[in-house]
Amino acid sequence: MIGEFYAHKYTDSGAIIRTNNGSLNVPQHLLEKQFSNPSQITDADLKQLVNEFKWST
Repeated sequence: MIGEFYAHKYTDSGAIIRTNNGSLNVPQHLLEKQFSNPSQITDADLKQLVNEFKWST
């Protein structure tokens, strides 16, 4: 489980989302899709985010 939302920080390339279990880098193009037309976010986009999740140690 990726965990529960803890905090976020915007960067030049998107946002870093922190959870109680780690962090996730969300690229700007996905943030734009999320706010303008979420149905354009594909399963492949979501799988890539999950695969790049950085677990806390």
